[in-house]
Amino acid sequence: MFVDATTIEALFGTWSTSGTGTFTPNVTNEDVYYHPTPADLANGSVTLSFTATNACGTSSNSVSIALIAPPTVAAITGTTAVCLGGTSQLANATSGGTWSSSNPSVATIDANGFVTAVSAGTTIISYSITGNNCSNVATANFTVNGLPLTSISSIGSTQICSGGSLTLLAPTGSGYSYQWNESGSAISGATSSTLLVTAAGSYTVTVTDATGCSATTATATVVTSVPNIVVTVNSPSICTGGSATLTASGASSYSWSTGETTSSITVSPTSNISYTVTGYSGSCSGSAVSNVTVNALPIVSAITGASTVCEGSNSQLASATTGGTWSSSNTAVATVSSTGVVTGVSVGTSTITYTASNGNNCSTSVSASVTVNAGATATITAGGPTTFCSGSSVTLTSTAGSSYLWSNGAQTQAITVTAGGSYYVTVTNASGCSATSSATTVTVNPLPTVAAITGATNVCSGLTTQLASATAGGTWTSSNTAVATVSSTGVVTGITAVS
Repeated sequence: MFVDATTIEALFGTWSTSGTGTFTPNVTNEDVYYHPTPADLANGSVTLSFTATNACGTSSNSVSIALIAPPTVAAITGTTAVCLGGTSQLANATSGGTWSSSNPSVATIDANGFVTAVSAGTTIISYSITGNNCSNVATANFTVNGLPLTSISSIGSTQICSGGSLTLLAPTGSGYSYQWNESGSAISGATSSTLLVTAAGSYTVTVTDATGCSATTATATVVTSVPNIVVTVNSPSICTGGSATLTASGASSYSWSTGETTSSITVSPTSNISYTVTGYSGSCSGSAVSNVTVNALPIVSAITGASTVCEGSNSQLASATTGGTWSSSNTAVATVSSTGVVTGVSVGTSTITYTASNGNNCSTSVSASVTVNAGATATITAGGPTTFCSGSSVTLTSTAGSSYLWSNGAQTQAITVTAGGSYYVTVTNASGCSATSSATTVTVNPLPTVAAITGATNVCSGLTTQLASATAGGTWTSSNTAVATVSSTGVVTGITAVS
């Protein structure tokens, strides 16, 4: 606490206390700080006196101060030294306090006591408690240790020839220890500052210093074995007559067993074969071998069957080789089913192909040209009524073609029909395509039976005679009404005598 004494013409003065506390900066200053002891706090009050002296004598004045004990704060617990980038959880058994860091550029602390290391150095972590307008604080020195240096250098190039080696170097430091890694996995026994490398790989080193802080090289050092020849083959297995492309990589120049010196070659072998390529990079060389397998083509029998088909008609093609597939080069002209049935679609020519494959996915195709001819048409035109009386006839005429076959056996374009029945015709055109017409029905009605005329067959001029027929319902007529007329009942009247 701060106390002040005011004096008039004092030569000097001193402070005194009824307790056991101390004054700063010293007891002879008029303005001082008094630091009570736990015993003072236990008493609850203290009396402070200032005695001033001059030539006239000595004078004193006192003040009684009530003391309130500050809140109790437990010690800070937890790890107080971490590596750069690390964290630590601090704690205090006294609840309700506030955490702070004297140097946030070294380490920060959140409201829950979680410390994050920011940079190497030291900071004071404080935990403050306030109560009865008094405060108390617990502190702990917190150290952030820097990470060891990590980098890799090499003696010479990081490329090695097959059978060669190189040395990788890690930085040295007091108390440093090492662990070398390849592709992220620790190398057994590789714990010195140097590593002798005899194989290609991706190498890092983890360095640990005397404080226990570790760091691993951020970027791996890649050691390559020169040259590491790799050959890719676009088709390792080909069919007879096919080709494969072999492409080499991993070197600067190449020499193939075929004599070619490009990185890629295209080959068309007739039997199984191995190809060797040697790659060169500087003074190092390496080789690789690639195999190409040649599979035989299946044997496919020729297509048999008609090479022409009429428009709208079908034709069966076949091959003695089973298991193949059919296709048409022009489905607008002709289609082919999975069983080889060709259907003529329009006039023209299409190539029908039959393809068969074997177990090595090699295939052979055979083809046949199929011509689609124009289809024939067949209709019948009647030259008159198709229903008439016996003794009459009707002419039936077919559409034009090259040949005809009627249902009655006639082979002309037109036939004259006198008998009833159904008549149809098959017309064949010049391409040999045929069509059969729908049937035309002809009906022939029989003539009625009429009894003979009875009665006198002569009559005098101006007189009449009666004619008759046993068949009723008929109609009477005269061929020459100037000689004789006949009534509807058969009465004949003589008009003019016949000389």
